[in-house]
Amino acid sequence: MVGAIRSDTPLVEVDGWQLFLRGEPNGPWPKRSGDVYAIAPDRLELAIAWESDGPALRELAGPSPGRCGVFQVLFPVPVMCKDDIADNFREVLPILKACHARRSQNPVRGA
Repeated sequence: MVGAIRSDTPLVEVDGWQLFLRGEPNGPWPKRSGDVYAIAPDRLELAIAWESDGPALRELAGPSPGRCGVFQVLFPVPVMCKDDIADNFREVLPILKACHARRSQNPVRGA
């Protein structure tokens, strides 16, 4: 979501990872997709396009300075409210941590 308003307050923090909304969710609930971003404990950003169906994880764009990458992630819990977004983040965090760990071993030069 290009030019989206970024939240200054995390929706949730888990194990030093923070999840932020990219603006307020639009349209009626339940949501089938959306854009959020996570900040890892090392301050790298992971941009996340979440979906209610599809693969568990798909890389949409590789790493860039300050960013681990852009990923499409399956949210397994139906999203009926913002709390469900936070719950889904907790569910997919192990996948995101593993992806981040792989990226940390091969950082972007010049970052």
